[in-house]
Parts: sequence; structure tokens; C-alpha cells
Amino acid sequence: MHIFEIRSGPEIEATVFARSHDHAAELYMAWCIMNGADMLTPLEVAKYDHAGHQRHADEALSRNIAGIGQYDERAGWTVVTPERFGEIA
Repeated sequence: MHIFEIRSGPEIEATVFARSHDHAAELYMAWCIMNGADMLTPLEVAKYDHAGHQRHADEALSRNIAGIGQYDERAGWTVVTPERFGEIA
């Protein structure tokens, strides 16, 4: 499992926990579709540099769960699985 950033130009659209670049793109597209996206813009999938949040990243990666990541400074990463994509916007 790896952490990826989905970017549209300079903007980070989402942080995704996935097995590969392709898996990250698939999860992101599924999340967008479930949240009513009409059109997807061109995207860049890049490895996330988690050096600043190493402990939280290691904890989240050890769970081996794929999905959209949400970060909180105190709690660390929460990974929302595809079954729950409709719960987050």
C-alpha cells in the first residue's frame, strides 16, 4: 500500500491510499462519480511525501486499507473505503 496525491494542476484534489498509481486513479474516479462529478479533469497521480507526518503515515499504511485519505493533525489519517465514498464530499 502507498499514499498518492491526485493533482489537477497545482491543486491537490485528494490523497489516496492504493496499491499502485493506476489503483489510485481508479479509486479517485470512483469517488468522483459517486459524488456526482459530471466531468473529470486531467489528473496527475504522484507519490505523497509523508516525511512530515511519518508516524501517522506508517500507522495508516500498516492497516493496509485502500481508499480516500482524510488527515487530522491530532488523529492522523482516516481512510474512507470505496463502500463509504458516498459519505464524503
